[in-house]
Amino acid sequence: MTREKKRVYPWQRWRRRFIVGSVAVFVVAPAVLGGIAWRSQAVLEQEMQAIRAKGFPASPADLEKSCPAPPKEKNAAETYQQSFQIQDKTTSRAQYDDMMRQYNDTPKRGPLAEALHQQMAAYLEANAEALRLLHDAAGRTESRYPLDFSKGFNMPLSHLGKLRQSARLLQIEAFVAAEDGDTRRALDAVTAALAVGNSIRQEPVLISQLVRIACHGITLDAVKRMVAVAAFSEEELAALAGALKAEEDPGALTRTLAGERVLGMIAFENPEQVLGGIPEVQSLGPVGVSAVSGLVRITGAASGDRRRFLSAMEDMITASQRPLHEALPMMEALDPRLQAERSWIPSFTDSFVPAMTRVGVAFARDAATLASAQASVAVERYRLAHGGAVPEQLRDLVPAFLPAVPMDPFDGKPLRFRRDDSGYSLYSVGEDRQDNEGAETAPNNRGKAPDQVFRVFHAPAAPTDGAASPP
Repeated sequence: MTREKKRVYPWQRWRRRFIVGSVAVFVVAPAVLGGIAWRSQAVLEQEMQAIRAKGFPASPADLEKSCPAPPKEKNAAETYQQSFQIQDKTTSRAQYDDMMRQYNDTPKRGPLAEALHQQMAAYLEANAEALRLLHDAAGRTESRYPLDFSKGFNMPLSHLGKLRQSARLLQIEAFVAAEDGDTRRALDAVTAALAVGNSIRQEPVLISQLVRIACHGITLDAVKRMVAVAAFSEEELAALAGALKAEEDPGALTRTLAGERVLGMIAFENPEQVLGGIPEVQSLGPVGVSAVSGLVRITGAASGDRRRFLSAMEDMITASQRPLHEALPMMEALDPRLQAERSWIPSFTDSFVPAMTRVGVAFARDAATLASAQASVAVERYRLAHGGAVPEQLRDLVPAFLPAVPMDPFDGKPLRFRRDDSGYSLYSVGEDRQDNEGAETAPNNRGKAPDQVFRVFHAPAAPTDGAASPP
């Protein structure tokens, strides 16, 4: 006798499929995704421990420890911010730009036009209280602006534009003081302008360091004019040399890259920060970015890109610890490697890191300008001791006025020096690493970039016996 086969109805099959599907969706999938997320977090913890073992920050808390806030009464940033509030009402970028256009049209070997001198003096008078606060802040060595590193790339940095504005104000003061022969005031203005940049010296953020570099450029432009038109004493020149020497910061590039690595890691933990900067995802609009970010966060899909990001940043940080002329080619060599690794999948690493491989050039330019400025002050000290004569070569300044001939950060060779009847030039070969003989503009049809030149013009000698003064 055969057992009758039990009939299975279609609705029963669908119910079984529904139950199995529900188990897969609500039990198995979360378990798998949870396991992926746990594994991703475990790997992240290992990576952070490895970074810390090398003495670098790996989290927002680590960045906080690297630049702690001093007591409020000792914090120069507090005073700078008071000056910023006043400058918001008294300074004018348009007026500054107009004065600088006139300044750039002024013959390099002649005095400022009387109208420009009066305009600059009036500008300083209108900003007297803001200037007083800037000088007051310069006397404090500790500084920390209110930064929230936990926000990563979304961290507000409103103070940076104000710092550049402050450096411009002090630059005008140095111009006027030098023109008036008030060497003490000119020196104080330059020292205060350097202090403006130093108020963000420890901020481990790339844009902060680029603003500090910009403040150097503004300040050292004033130094060129000062040493050309004012009769500084040996004591004042020695003080200026010391202030410029103190601006050297060999660890700045490494510190900055280490900080940017942390900000990048924060972005990977908050995918919307990463995806919002990728054009392919950005084109989906806010809703699309949010949806993709949620998917990435749940699945841990960005963990592979994060490993690639950390590997590239580690290579750059390692390179940055070498002298700049060695670090630059090492960092630049990463770019073609990253290009070769690109895939069709949108990647934060591909959007962010290639630009970072070139930031070393900005730090090298800054180092070259600072070295040139230091050497120019040494030349002026030599002239003061030798009746106005310019040295034939930089080696003549060693050891009385320089401990050694400064090195060009682009090629590791001695800084170049040229002199002529109107003054002298100190120059670096610049980004192309080729000596273009101090060319300040790109040579025609040669495809070469100009050298980075620090040019000092001397005032023409007073005519005697009816002779015309040199041009």
